[in-house]
Amino acid sequence: EWRATDDFMLYYTYAEGFKGGSGQGSTGINADGRSTMVDPETIKNNELGFKSAWLDQRLVVNASSFFYEIEGLQINKSVAGGPAGFTAVFENAAKTEAYGFELEVLAAPTDNLRLSASVSYLHSRYEDFETRDPLDPVNVASSPFFDPTAPDVQLKGNPTRNAPDWAANLHAEYDIPGLNLPYGGYLTLGGDLSYKDDIYFSEFNRLDQEGSKAYTMLDLNLGYTSGNGQFRADLWVKNVTDVMRASGSLFLAPSGGIGVTYLDPRTFGITLGYNF
Repeated sequence: EWRATDDFMLYYTYAEGFKGGSGQGSTGINADGRSTMVDPETIKNNELGFKSAWLDQRLVVNASSFFYEIEGLQINKSVAGGPAGFTAVFENAAKTEAYGFELEVLAAPTDNLRLSASVSYLHSRYEDFETRDPLDPVNVASSPFFDPTAPDVQLKGNPTRNAPDWAANLHAEYDIPGLNLPYGGYLTLGGDLSYKDDIYFSEFNRLDQEGSKAYTMLDLNLGYTSGNGQFRADLWVKNVTDVMRASGSLFLAPSGGIGVTYLDPRTFGITLGYNF
């Protein structure tokens, strides 16, 4: 790291990570005759960025860019077949690469107003990954098209799991002055606006079946804090616009269907807290 001034630091980081290989099941062999042993997973990461403060610490700007490579990314999934109707498969993706950047801004324009915003871009793709598609009938033992000798599919270029290209968040808090509330307290109005790009829950690039389309979500909060800071009450609403999007999916091997979980719908409530 290099500190050009007390309020500006430029840095570069190189890091390596390691996850050991492992096996699954007592025999180490899947129902289709494949090994359940997986090789170790390794990552090499490069990051370059800066951290800075401006206007007497009322403005903070941080940014970073990164590039990383993963060899042998460990992935688990379910495929049809086996005594229970499905078999858990644990395997390695040969190579995965990602690059992107993150920008974060925090600001306090006045003593009563606090703002923060962030945006990130992530291009994360499989560079080499040959595997079986559990939704392809040739890989389903009960299917008339079942073919245990069918070749694997190459997923090079497909997005990795749970890695949206773009994500952003805007947060604001405002302490409302001059209300003369009990116990010298004050009200704070807050809000969070967040955005996520398309998300894929599997490696097969099927957004409609195993993914979530881009969405924007709004949360609002009105909080009361006593003058001594010991008591706080919050009235909140999450997912104000009642966005309905999938939050995850699971291949139901015995039925050949897809199970889906969803984000919470619009919810509201009150939270009380006391600091002893």
